[in-house]
Amino acid sequence: MHALGNQLFFENNPFETVKAQKELNGLEKIKSLLLLYSGDTERNKLNVQAISILKDLHILAVAIEEKRRTLTPLWFVIIFRLIPSVFPATMEELQHKYRFVMEVLSHMGLPLMDEKIIAYTEKFAADISEDERKK
Repeated sequence: MHALGNQLFFENNPFETVKAQKELNGLEKIKSLLLLYSGDTERNKLNVQAISILKDLHILAVAIEEKRRTLTPLWFVIIFRLIPSVFPATMEELQHKYRFVMEVLSHMGLPLMDEKIIAYTEKFAADISEDERKK
């Protein structure tokens, strides 16, 4: 089942499609990726068929590990755009990026956003923006 899922995924890899869309920013790429991934009817059929066997905890653990192994590096490329030294942005853009990630993580059960984090990211964004203005 994993082999079939991987074959379907890599034959129509939405990450490659999105990566080629240079005109999109990071958020737009994530949205596009989600639309492409959820719009793949063959993959969706396989996922629906897999639900019953994923009740077995061993099979579920293997499936999670397989998804982690294949998808984590692909998501990393998109999230990598948050690194300001690689993808420069204004202070406001940096703050928006960090707040977005913090909100996503919070909805995933990892609430990292607090006053200290907000203050740190705002100072970091201001420092980077100031360094860029000096150049």
